[in-house]
Amino acid sequence: MLIRLILLRHGLPTIKNSLLGQTDCDVSQNGFAQMSETFDSIPVQVNQIITSPLKRCYEFSSKLSDKTGVPISIYNDLRECNFGDWDGISYQTLHKDYPVQTEQFFTDPFNYSPPNAEHLTKFHNRCVNAITHFCNDIKSKNQKHFNCLVVTHAGVIRSLVAWALNFDFAKGEQFKHFDVDYASITELVVHCFDNSLFVKVHRLNWLPNVMEDLT
Repeated sequence: MLIRLILLRHGLPTIKNSLLGQTDCDVSQNGFAQMSETFDSIPVQVNQIITSPLKRCYEFSSKLSDKTGVPISIYNDLRECNFGDWDGISYQTLHKDYPVQTEQFFTDPFNYSPPNAEHLTKFHNRCVNAITHFCNDIKSKNQKHFNCLVVTHAGVIRSLVAWALNFDFAKGEQFKHFDVDYASITELVVHCFDNSLFVKVHRLNWLPNVMEDLT
């Protein structure tokens, strides 16, 4: 069985230029339009939508489900990382008020978490476990092909790419080697076997103006 995971990052949020984790702001009007344009460029039929519950993802997912009739499920473990006391704070403020700690965090997030933040290991594991459980559940239905739109966040997408490519997430390689733009698509293809999943990165950080044929 083959599962296609179409990972759609939310569009531009109403809180900008900030360390935005689980602070629950809306997607902006332009951000919603960005997501719509990207989704309309996907030439495959989506069988299911799974989404982060945070509003910048769920607002679009819910309306898309209503419009298309595609079933939707909320996955709490697809939320962005919780950045603790720094969550929702502007980058300018962080660099001004905590210059050393901010530099340490962006250089080595495994060893230097913000105060009261979710550790990178816990975050990475919950993202991977959520998708693994989803794939195993779909696999049990014995369908030949299944296309799922996953509406989520940059950090989640980075963790899933690290999982697929066997990056050492503790070294932060998923933050160094590729971009995840607003309303972009990253696609993972999961080949399901009896006792294992084989995952490949099929597309990375696509936007409609550079998108090729997904088929």
